[in-house]
Amino acid sequence: MLHRTDGRWRIRHETSERNHPATIAGTVQAGGGSIMVWGMFSWHYLGSLIIVEGTMGQYKYASVLADHVHPYMRIVFPQDDGIFQQDNARCHTAASVRAWFEEHQDEFPVLPWPANSPDLNLIEHL
Repeated sequence: MLHRTDGRWRIRHETSERNHPATIAGTVQAGGGSIMVWGMFSWHYLGSLIIVEGTMGQYKYASVLADHVHPYMRIVFPQDDGIFQQDNARCHTAASVRAWFEEHQDEFPVLPWPANSPDLNLIEHL
C-alpha cells in the first residue's frame, strides 16, 4: 500500500488477491458528514456559536432568536442602536419569525434584505 501526496491510495496486489479484505480500502462519500452551526457577530463582539441538530426550521430559529440573539443585542447594544442582518432563508421569513421581530422592533430593527440578491452574508467569511 502506498500513500502519495495527492491523497490517493494505491494498492498493489496479485490478481488472486483481488477481493481479499486486506486489499480493499473503504471510502466515505460526500466528505463523511456535516454539522450545522448558527452564529452571529458584531463590530464589538463575537456571539454564540450554536450547534443545530437537524435542519433549521422556523421554530428552531425563533428559539435561537429568543435564547441567543435577544440577550446578545441587549448586552452589546444597550441603547437599542444595533441592526440585525439576516438573509431571506425560509426560516427567516416565516410568519412566526416576522411576528417575533415585530414584537422586538423597538429594541433592534432588521436590515431589509432584497429578494434574489447575491449572498453578501459576512458570517460565511468568519
